[in-house]
Amino acid sequence: MKRSFTILPWFVLGVANCLRAAEPPLPKFEAQTIDGRVAIGYGVAIGDVDGRGKPDILLADDLSEGHGLACADFLGLGSDQVVVGWRNPNAQKKVGIRLYVPPDLPGGPWKAHVIDDNTMACEDLKVADLDGDGRPDIVASGRSTHNLVIYWNRTGMKK
Repeated sequence: MKRSFTILPWFVLGVANCLRAAEPPLPKFEAQTIDGRVAIGYGVAIGDVDGRGKPDILLADDLSEGHGLACADFLGLGSDQVVVGWRNPNAQKKVGIRLYVPPDLPGGPWKAHVIDDNTMACEDLKVADLDGDGRPDIVASGRSTHNLVIYWNRTGMKK
């Protein structure tokens, strides 16, 4: 399997830092509170889940099972879907990772699809196209299951 990610040795980074002539100015930020009543605030994700072409801010808050959260167009629909990782057992006493597809009509039910069924107690997850095929893949880590797993996105591929 072709890997398109690399871990750079520390000395390469050190040489690169020595070759820089001047440090760039530090960035400046302005804070704006969106919600001052967050209960847990496990995961924050940004994506276009409603298909309007503008970023939506999502927060995994007050979900007893949900922990990891990310957005991407996993299915090639033109708008983002939401991937959620479970660290604590849900009502079916399972952990894992689920993909949620927004409804076609506002207010409709989201469709849930299982990506991992009870092998990953997800502490955190990230999304990136790791193999360069144009489809976002998922990297998830599980503290209690002691694993780091890449879920290669094979959507649309023939078996």
